[in-house]
Amino acid sequence: MEFIAGLVSRNGDFFRPLGRGAAEQRRRSDRVRGRSRRRGGPRLAAVGCRIRWEACLSWSRGSGYAAGVALAVSFSDTWYIIISEDYTNCRGDSVGSTPEICMNKEKLTFKSAFVQDGQIYATDQTWGLGLRDLSLFNTATLAKRGWGFLTTGSALWVLVVRGKYGERTDSSLTLSLKSTDSWQWKGIAKAWNRVAGGASWSVRNGNTVRFWEDRWLRGGEPLIRIATSMVDALAVGSRVKEYVSTDTGGWDWSRLEHMLDYTTLLKVAAHRPPAPELGDNNICWALEPSGAFSVKTAYAMLAEPQWNAEDSIWRYVWGWNRGLFAQDFVRQTEESKHIQVVASGFECANTSRTSCVKPRKEWRWVRWRRPPPGWIKVNTDGASRGNPGLAGAGGLICGDDGRWICGFVHNVGFATSTIAKLWGALVGLELAWDRGYRYVVLELDSQVVQRLLSNQPPTNSYLDPLVNNINNILYRDWHVEVSHTYQESNMCADWMARWATSFSLGSYFFVATPIGINALLEGNFVGASISRLCVV
Repeated sequence: MEFIAGLVSRNGDFFRPLGRGAAEQRRRSDRVRGRSRRRGGPRLAAVGCRIRWEACLSWSRGSGYAAGVALAVSFSDTWYIIISEDYTNCRGDSVGSTPEICMNKEKLTFKSAFVQDGQIYATDQTWGLGLRDLSLFNTATLAKRGWGFLTTGSALWVLVVRGKYGERTDSSLTLSLKSTDSWQWKGIAKAWNRVAGGASWSVRNGNTVRFWEDRWLRGGEPLIRIATSMVDALAVGSRVKEYVSTDTGGWDWSRLEHMLDYTTLLKVAAHRPPAPELGDNNICWALEPSGAFSVKTAYAMLAEPQWNAEDSIWRYVWGWNRGLFAQDFVRQTEESKHIQVVASGFECANTSRTSCVKPRKEWRWVRWRRPPPGWIKVNTDGASRGNPGLAGAGGLICGDDGRWICGFVHNVGFATSTIAKLWGALVGLELAWDRGYRYVVLELDSQVVQRLLSNQPPTNSYLDPLVNNINNILYRDWHVEVSHTYQESNMCADWMARWATSFSLGSYFFVATPIGINALLEGNFVGASISRLCVV
């Protein structure tokens, strides 16, 4: 049996052992951190990182920073944690001295928690203590150096390493190592290679990224692993730019449709085809929306339980009564991964909790407004069924008299709503330019897209190719105003975007008015208003 006694901080974020005779125990024991596992539960967590006595947080004499007395006992691989939550009768001195304990037994209350040894590093949602595994955390921290080696080529330490070892990476985003390398480089390379699956390419010009062997579809594997037929040996090393049609500038579907399944083709279609004017390719961290590496997501990737597709449990799951499934149900090729994704979605929905101050709102009348005389208005929108899911973009061009001029739809493929809206803005601006209009109002119902097109750097690196392409069009010799409107006054473009998913991949243009949109167009023409609850 082992035990550690100590003080718990007021906010429960650390634990300090007590007692002069516990020096040896402190040196070989783990630091116990405080963390509330669930509401009404203990403030103490369990054994964490090994840390010296002098490294504990300093104490202010008489400040009452300590919040209680705690006792952690290990017996038969189970930690019993007893906590006193008396906030007034505990105080400690500075580091190095023995804190004085003043306990009023009448005011002390105790709580206990029973945690198996294997649950120490489990998350709160799985009834664990939520402490970080130091070995995995150290690996995630070292992996950050590997990320820096790949992305910050101008850093001094990167120049020194490359000068000594040479270029130790390629487009596969892994680091190579040899037996003669230093232990520092071996540690960095091994750590990074364990999390390299979370990195992928953001394709711009497509010169260096291999289409089949590299990870460039966000959150996906190399396409060669999911190809429906054998990839020719000569085509394995082909670059992404080689699969762009020289005639249309879009994807060369004739070379891909017999190699990839329909879902993967939709994901490829959502990516902007590479072009020289988009600049150099860059590396993104797929686990963060911003595309920047974080130790937190790298640790989560390392600590995530490994799902073994060979386990017998999957045969029982898929062997359930067929009546549980829809008639058009199609069994997934990788069952365990599919169930893991669905389960993660339910877990995120169940554990997400947000608290914010509700803004003041009031009812207002909104309507579509005509552009200034001599100008035309391009209304665009995008929609996604699932976000990400099947996505489409659409829009229309109206003159200063409010009449329909032309419209378009674009089947984006498999993408998020933001990507679909960016595609709508891109196709709408290109249509207006090709028809010779030089005074244009681009109207969107997405403030996110409006900010992206207003010289604000995108927080998501995967949006860079589309945003840069749109900005290149905006910088042409014409006058374009990007404005935001409410969804109620952009219903025509919304109708076109939803209609787009019924078409094949690509863009389609219309001079005649689609039958289903006539009523909405007539409402815009006469200035019909719709009430909306708007944030003041």
